[in-house]
Amino acid sequence: MVSRAEALHEMSEPAMIITAGILSEEGVKSDVVELIKELHLGKTSSEELPLFKSAGLAIEDLAAALLVYKSYNCN
Repeated sequence: MVSRAEALHEMSEPAMIITAGILSEEGVKSDVVELIKELHLGKTSSEELPLFKSAGLAIEDLAAALLVYKSYNCN
């Protein structure tokens, strides 16, 4: 699993967004692990935009999809 620091500084898209000043490190409220462990509630207002960058691990994609599915109370 990729650490938050790696994702923000070494992966192309997040690093470009931070370098361009569009998003700050402090603007990243949680990562997939924190969401799965329910250490963070995730999106708390309609103003917040979820951002997910896959590091190529299918299990992370599945975890992200399940979180989105659960957050919209799909049955």
